[in-house]
Amino acid sequence: MAKKIASLFFLVWFSAGFAQISFAAVYKVELLVFSQSMPNTEVLVQTTTQLKWPERWLEIATPAVANQNSVVIAPLAGLSNAYNQLAHHSNYSILLQTAWMQPIEVNQAAPTIHFTDVANTLNGFITIKSGAALEVQIDAEYTQQADSASYTGNIELRKRVYRINEQRIVPLNEAHYFDHPNFGIIALITPVTP
Repeated sequence: MAKKIASLFFLVWFSAGFAQISFAAVYKVELLVFSQSMPNTEVLVQTTTQLKWPERWLEIATPAVANQNSVVIAPLAGLSNAYNQLAHHSNYSILLQTAWMQPIEVNQAAPTIHFTDVANTLNGFITIKSGAALEVQIDAEYTQQADSASYTGNIELRKRVYRINEQRIVPLNEAHYFDHPNFGIIALITPVTP
């Protein structure tokens, strides 16, 4: 009897593993990026970009202009409440709200997605890797011009570049906050059911 149970357990386990390896899953990825103007005591001196551009990436595009080098934009759904709260708070400014559908092969890295805002103050990449869990790598920079009160005459000090470069495991259906004193990124990844 114990052998039958062990055999049955192995068969179920093997079949489940085979099913995961055979098929790609499609996920909806949502990003909400915002600047924050709350006082902080950190001294940040980066004045030039340190963003690492990958060899290949896809852009986020509307269906009308989407091609093989892009993913199609989707409506923001799971982060709408976060968007509404941030949009109505004077210490935050929304830089980007976007979402897209992305297939991710099991035990593979999905294509890297490039994201930017309309004002070109935000530039970043997100890569999602599938394995025992989903792992998200975000490398993003927010560039802010110094206000005239803090301008010292040095051209390099007029521009401040803030960077988030993080990699972490993210459970599905949970909003994750990637933090920096001057800007933040909220990411949400949800499976798409056929």
